Amino acid sequence: MLNFLKNLNLRTGVLGIIFLIAFLLSGHAIALEENLEKGITRSGTVTIVGKTADSIIVKERHFRLIRSTTLWGVDQKKIRIYNLPIPCEAEIIYLLRMDQDPLLLEARLKNILPGASASWELQVKER
Repeated sequence: MLNFLKNLNLRTGVLGIIFLIAFLLSGHAIALEENLEKGITRSGTVTIVGKTADSIIVKERHFRLIRSTTLWGVDQKKIRIYNLPIPCEAEIIYLLRMDQDPLLLEARLKNILPGASASWELQVKER
């Protein structure tokens, strides 16, 4: 009986490890927002004319924010999207993807334009 219990525990442990590995490899355990390997990294100086909770707007194009997006103020300190003054000029690095909004990797504010405000009421533009 003792050997049976030892074998059962060993089998259960091995099966548990196999299921855990399969779960991790399936991509469900780690919820990634994007696959950064797919796409072309670009950069440029742009005028940001609007923002939403999950994107900045340049002209009429949305650049989607991801967990790793870093926004830098003109003082070179990190800022959050709700503190981003609109309109402003920024140097951005983004991932261009086919048939999807580009992913914003980084934005460095260069110049805050006249009349700029960080107010959500005035600046948030919905799709």
